[in-house]
Amino acid sequence: MNNREKDKYLILSATFGEGHKQVANAISEAVNDMVADAEPITMDIMEWIHPNLYPISHYIYKKSIKKFPQVYSFLYKKTRVKNSFSIKLNSIFLSGMQTVLKIIQEIKPKVVVSTYPFAAGIISKLKEQGLIDIPAVTIITDYTDHSYWIHPYTDQYVVGSAQLRDQLIALGVEADKIKNTGIPVRKRFMDVLPKDLLLDKYMINPNMFTLLIMGGATDFWKRDFNL
Repeated sequence: MNNREKDKYLILSATFGEGHKQVANAISEAVNDMVADAEPITMDIMEWIHPNLYPISHYIYKKSIKKFPQVYSFLYKKTRVKNSFSIKLNSIFLSGMQTVLKIIQEIKPKVVVSTYPFAAGIISKLKEQGLIDIPAVTIITDYTDHSYWIHPYTDQYVVGSAQLRDQLIALGVEADKIKNTGIPVRKRFMDVLPKDLLLDKYMINPNMFTLLIMGGATDFWKRDFNL
């Protein structure tokens, strides 16, 4: 009987954007299916760092995205390139470093995978300070670059397109640290279902042009367009 303890794969994500969470789920499934003697552990880093503030901050985030998207757009554009403002804002999220360090010391993972930019930043900072020495993988869940995804002590980036790979290289990231695999998806997307079954289930007219629009976060839409 093999009594060897399973290797832990720590996957850090957050529900501030459903894409981060779903990519984390996809990686967890892949580790279970493809890596022998491995145990994926997925954690919401924001919930762990700020357990008391998390519920209200998550509520405010969701409401602001829907009611005031221009605010999110402003902050995204303002911090896309590293500058004094982006550094100051990022420092707020680095306040949870000791909590993350404690988690890593308890779990002792073989590798840390980040699907959330601030998680990637914390792991890079811990490595920079010599507090941990663990391979750090960042899976960028966007199709473009942003300063909060890029950190000097990240060992491997997984990106969703050749264009994003080129953007990272232009920003100084070493080419051998970037893998263009596409954004990971859960294995159920590989299932092939009978077309007739889907037409009946979603009441789609086979003689009408149908456009499927899939939104992020919690909003999904489907509408038929007679074009």
